[in-house]
Amino acid sequence: MHHALITLALAALLPADAPDQAKAPAPPSAGFAALEKEYQAAEAAFLKVSRERYAKATAEKKRFYIPFSETPPARLAARYLEFAEKNPADPSAFDALARAISGSYENHDVRHRTLERLRASYLADPRMKRLVGPLVISQDDETERFVYELIARCPDRDVRVLAYKVLIKKAENAIEIAARLRADSAARADVEANEGKAYLEAALARGDRSKADLENFRKIAREEYGDRIPDLSVGKPAPDLIGRTLDGRDAKISDYRGKVVVLDIWATWCGPCRQMIPHEREMVARLKDRPFALISISVDEEKETLTEFLTREPMPWTHWWNGSEGKIIDALDIDHYPTIFVLDGNGIIRAKEIRGEELEAKVNGLLGESTTDAGQAERPAKGD
Repeated sequence: MHHALITLALAALLPADAPDQAKAPAPPSAGFAALEKEYQAAEAAFLKVSRERYAKATAEKKRFYIPFSETPPARLAARYLEFAEKNPADPSAFDALARAISGSYENHDVRHRTLERLRASYLADPRMKRLVGPLVISQDDETERFVYELIARCPDRDVRVLAYKVLIKKAENAIEIAARLRADSAARADVEANEGKAYLEAALARGDRSKADLENFRKIAREEYGDRIPDLSVGKPAPDLIGRTLDGRDAKISDYRGKVVVLDIWATWCGPCRQMIPHEREMVARLKDRPFALISISVDEEKETLTEFLTREPMPWTHWWNGSEGKIIDALDIDHYPTIFVLDGNGIIRAKEIRGEELEAKVNGLLGESTTDAGQAERPAKGD
């Protein structure tokens, strides 16, 4: 069903044959535009299928899971790489390679060829900052070596700073995942059933290895980039972010003091972000009478992309538009999407990078703390 829907959506974009006319080859830029149009159509079809699968899995109380190989980035990565290889001087060549990186986590040939192209032409390019996140979160050895080469050779300090930020987060996440797997036999069984025993063993080993890596990354970051890497650990105050609402007003995180707040930094083009929407919608409905706020902060290039998306996909909660390079991205060290922060009523970071039922359980726990605290505050002292 999934493959049929995507095939039909893509086929609809192909031009009808014109047998009586000679077909001139499209200029490279036009070719990239056509590929982007195809990608957007595939994304729309994938979103529809994702919603259907999520609803079915929820109704059947089953795990919601879509293999990465079925996503549009994975299915079109080789095509983007082919464009860049055939048109290396085209202004869109770097954008095509960026797409190829985002879709080649499981395709080693595409990843290898894409890295070679980036190494040959773009290591000193400040646009490499866009690729730091997708590169660092990759698990293969070749990409890891490329990241260290990028740090050593790129003259742009922003790229190096971001690389260490993401390396630190990657190590922290690996340690946390391994700890969860060791503590939860059901989670281990789930990962082994869906990803395989080798994947499970690699995740556990990665967590152990990351402990030493984390100390090294933190030491370098502190000594060389201490002015640029804020402490966003659980238990620390969140920065008092200033965002822009869809009607153009400024809003601050401190405006929400007294409420449990979930910050969801996302983009309409992000598949995992969109997969969260159905549950977020349900969570917001269940918590509508509680001191709770979900703030989705869009990093889409254009605000119109977000507002048009919201006309098609109901998301009845607070939205800020940040753009792809706004201050919120720097303040929160954003390098991947979605990024989730959970704040308590005092603006303290209480959790990060959790989704679905785990996210809602954490919110409910914090709401319970708020209720208990309020009750204690209102209880009269003895003798009153």
